[in-house]
Amino acid sequence: MDRLKILISILIIGGCWTVSSARAQIVPEPHQLKLLGPVGVVRIGETFTVEVRIDSIGEVINAAELYLNYNPQQLTLTQISRAQSAFTLWPEEPRDDSTTGQVSLVGGRPGGLVSVDGTIATLSFHATQTGDAVLTADRQRSGVYLHDGAGTRRAVSVQPATITINDSLIDLINLTSTTHPTPDSWSRQNRIEVDWSTQTGGRYSYQLSTDRQAVPDNIPEDISGAVIYNDLADGIYYFTIIELRSGVWSAVIQRRFLIDTTVPESLTITSPDPSTIEGRHLLVWVAQDNLSGVVRAELRVGSRNIGAVTSPLEIKPNWFGHQATLTVYDAAGNSRSESYQLPGRSWSDWLLLWWPAAAAIIVIGGILIFWRRRCHRRR
Repeated sequence: MDRLKILISILIIGGCWTVSSARAQIVPEPHQLKLLGPVGVVRIGETFTVEVRIDSIGEVINAAELYLNYNPQQLTLTQISRAQSAFTLWPEEPRDDSTTGQVSLVGGRPGGLVSVDGTIATLSFHATQTGDAVLTADRQRSGVYLHDGAGTRRAVSVQPATITINDSLIDLINLTSTTHPTPDSWSRQNRIEVDWSTQTGGRYSYQLSTDRQAVPDNIPEDISGAVIYNDLADGIYYFTIIELRSGVWSAVIQRRFLIDTTVPESLTITSPDPSTIEGRHLLVWVAQDNLSGVVRAELRVGSRNIGAVTSPLEIKPNWFGHQATLTVYDAAGNSRSESYQLPGRSWSDWLLLWWPAAAAIIVIGGILIFWRRRCHRRR
């Protein structure tokens, strides 16, 4: 089954589409697909991110099918993050073809949403070759689908991202941070310290913003070489800086900072009726973290540490009647725990569990009795 059919099937379950309507004609007024890369320049060897956003121009959409293109000679895709995605349903994992340089994103949200520059995914790239690297989309294959009961397909206009990659030997401002050593890792620190080496005669203008497209003005700051921001709210921040030397302003340099000090928002644990799932006893949970995303779950049953687990999880026979404690962690290391009392075994469960052993005992016992009688007769 191809991507579109999978998507349609999933959204039919949500009561949103019909198969026949999914082939509706594309109409004018395309929705806006925006690919937002870093401002300024990056060096060869650096990793940067591109946000994939959609503006649904005021209409309610169910889903999107997006095909993005990049030059694999210049860029290497290292990660596709859906931690902050407006979509909650993904009928298949995002795919990257590193040979052709194409990324496919097929996701949706049952019930629909009005997306105003809503983030669909965040792509992390490694710069490997100098020049202007362009990330764009295949407009013929990409589209969004309305929450109108007919699954009307709409075209998308594309705002591509152009990333200027410079040689690593070119003299650019090198930004470091003791509070956030790597720009791709979430931190529980709500304090950001930025450091850079100043040049003789150089003056600097910089700013910290949640808008990745914001750039500093041409007014030099009084403080150079290091700056500290305290008591910041959770979120994604972008520090941008430019240098004034010999009357000329440099290109913009940008560094990203990720802060998440909040535990995952919710954690729900259930054990569905075994009769509805072919007699299987399962533990099922749903965990959500709207910022850095839930990255792992660990389970304890009674005093036993089970370790890392994924949902749904088969309940082991010796777990019944014990309390299960599940702990989920987001990418910053924040955690939330919930306990669930596992049901005891019913008499029918015990019968199903032990009848093979009981049958084996009866058969073996019968054989032994038969053999003993036969031996007795020979005497």
